[in-house]
Amino acid sequence: MLTNYVKIALRNLLKNKTYSVLNISGLAIGFASCILILLYVRHEMSYDRFHPNAERTFRIGYEVSLGSASKVIASSPYRLAPALITDFPELERVTHFSRQYTDQVEYEDKQFRESRIAFADSQFFDVFNFEFVAGDARAALRKSMQVVVSQSIAQKYFGEAAAVGKILNMGAPYSDEQMHLTVAGVIEDMPDNSHFHHDFIVSMISGNTVFPESLYRNWGWDSQYTYVVLPENKAAEEFRKGLVDFGSKHISGDWFIKFFAQDLTDIHLHSDLNSEIEANGDMNYVRIFAIVAVIILLIACVNYMNLATARSSKRSKEVGVRKAIGGQRQQIFMQFLGESNLIVLVSFLLALVIASLSLPLFNGISGKNITPTGAESFVLSGVFFGIALLVGLVSGSYPALYLSSFKPVKVLKEGVAKISGGALFVRKGLVTLQFTISIMLIVGTLVVIKQLHYLRSKKLGANTEQVLIFPAQTNNIRSHFDSFRTEMMRDPSITGVTTSDRRMGRDINHGEFMSIENEDQTLSKGRISTVIVGWDFFDLYDIEMVSGRAFSRQFGADTSRNAAILNEAAAEVLGLDPNHCIGIRFKVGRDTGTIVGIMRDFHFESLYNAIKPMMFFVDPEDIGYVSVKLSGEDLQATLAHIKTAWSQFEPKRIFYFYFLEEELFALYMAEERFLTVFTVFSALAIFTGCLGIFGLASFTALQRSKEIGIRKVLGASVANVVVLLAKEMTLLVLLAFVIAIPVSFQVMNDWLQNFAYRTSFGLTIFLVSGIAALFIAWFTVSFQSIKAAVANPADSLKYE
Repeated sequence: MLTNYVKIALRNLLKNKTYSVLNISGLAIGFASCILILLYVRHEMSYDRFHPNAERTFRIGYEVSLGSASKVIASSPYRLAPALITDFPELERVTHFSRQYTDQVEYEDKQFRESRIAFADSQFFDVFNFEFVAGDARAALRKSMQVVVSQSIAQKYFGEAAAVGKILNMGAPYSDEQMHLTVAGVIEDMPDNSHFHHDFIVSMISGNTVFPESLYRNWGWDSQYTYVVLPENKAAEEFRKGLVDFGSKHISGDWFIKFFAQDLTDIHLHSDLNSEIEANGDMNYVRIFAIVAVIILLIACVNYMNLATARSSKRSKEVGVRKAIGGQRQQIFMQFLGESNLIVLVSFLLALVIASLSLPLFNGISGKNITPTGAESFVLSGVFFGIALLVGLVSGSYPALYLSSFKPVKVLKEGVAKISGGALFVRKGLVTLQFTISIMLIVGTLVVIKQLHYLRSKKLGANTEQVLIFPAQTNNIRSHFDSFRTEMMRDPSITGVTTSDRRMGRDINHGEFMSIENEDQTLSKGRISTVIVGWDFFDLYDIEMVSGRAFSRQFGADTSRNAAILNEAAAEVLGLDPNHCIGIRFKVGRDTGTIVGIMRDFHFESLYNAIKPMMFFVDPEDIGYVSVKLSGEDLQATLAHIKTAWSQFEPKRIFYFYFLEEELFALYMAEERFLTVFTVFSALAIFTGCLGIFGLASFTALQRSKEIGIRKVLGASVANVVVLLAKEMTLLVLLAFVIAIPVSFQVMNDWLQNFAYRTSFGLTIFLVSGIAALFIAWFTVSFQSIKAAVANPADSLKYE
């Protein structure tokens, strides 16, 4: 009997090619999409879990006051790790590593500018499990001037030769000093699912010769990332409570709020703090993609049920004959369920091929490197096969129950099974659900596009167009900057040059307390972010002044912290009227001076952050970055001129630069990738849904074929018939639109709350989404409607 069922199932699939292709392709696309999304979700959830004690490992950050608000920082001071070892002797491990920095690395005749350099202490490889290819993990970071490099770096500098024992020349942070580092080990490239990636790990003890003394004693200099491993018998909450007293013991002053501990495995998806090592993921995105995966799978199931029941009229006689010759309902049910699972199996195998071929493309648009190992692939294939069987049972049960319920006398007499009101209601409900989901996906896509456009086009309050930036790198540039600037300005395409100690678009964690004396002799004070700039900074960036003046060479005293320019946010924190505070005296640390200007608030950092209270001082010698304003004419010649000028003052250093606007756009790469992936899978979900709509249109046209024939005989035109068949679908779209509006509004409004600055969306987006869904519905049913409308009425009425 089983063989007979298989033969009949294959015969039906081959006989009804259109039906088979629609069903198999719809399910295959649904399965493939679901597989890719679940691989992505699994990858995101796996971050840092490969470390042996991941569940007992925590990162220590701290919170400080900033004006009337506070700032939560992922990094921490150098002094924290030694103090934790002293105050919490029960901790199993304590390690810290420095912020990554960028500098030139040399080996023989090879020179490269590298950006993943960090100092780490000797406990680093006891806490983090990175596989050594060469060298001894226990000894690699215990001596001064040693470095561990990644496998790709070893290949880049040394080729196939052994790396251990080779000497690399590397620039030191905070100075021009060159470090001569012995390669003590080579590790495999850090996995993609690690929340940080180092290519060069320098022994922390080397810092004794290159770090400034203030780094070791300053609790406010968050130069490190500190991690602890708790013993198995110590509860995390107990340790967190101990950090409160620990902070009060070591740090005094009202700028400090508290230390806190983050679970290592929570950092990637649940941490969005100042000074994250790398851009983290977002649990909201993971949830959204997981929901989209369920939606696509649900739509695929609905499609199958719609298409299967739409074909019921063609198989009603088969059911009637089987029952008339003694077939039991259970047997017929198992037959149709078996057919369903056969379709699902074929679809699943096709989906595995599609997913495998699409994975490189998916990695490209998502920015991930998802590559399941052999064992993982086997386990995941088993899981997905189980999901496929479940889908086969769920999606095949309703059509099998429905088809096996036909009465033999009724269907053999009438020739076509009549659809009950309940069955029709279920089918219409399923199609309405598909339309509701489609409208929500369209709304979501449009809102994400609008927000990304908003981030890219929002006026920052500073003119960032045609601004080229490069790091000063060495004292040769800093000490001869005036001459260097003069040489650059010889090119008429360069309209301005200025400097700053910080990069536009990057978080500012440094802050100082500014206080002023009010007219009633009281003090107003607040922690204000500090930026040191050069002459012409405000002119080059076209920053508007609310009152007062910008820094000027005509006022030589400006350079001695005698003058400060505040933004509006800082004036508000200090309780100042921006239009009437010029000339007020201030105190910052041991320095005192006068407020000479109030500038309009502008976005020095990314739009993820609210504008912070900021104060600017001028110091032409404190040069971290050089900003060059270009006219845009003959760009290549201008760049060549700047490189030539650079080589005159720093011939041994590689000239590195970037355009500010490109750098600012790159800050929103996560949203760009989210939009791309979300749009692709939304389009696939909508396309898959169209197959179900096609099924309903096919069913409706078949059920009403005689009615259409009679209407045509009575004079109805093709247009009249098409409108008649499209009318029902239009009503379903309208119902779905009413359901989708409040749900999609709530979901997308919650998503926008993740941004300090966000766009708004109103009725227009919902109307566009509804019209798009209506167009999709009409386009999908038009084929079946026109086919039914142009059919010869004699064909449907000849037996009457």
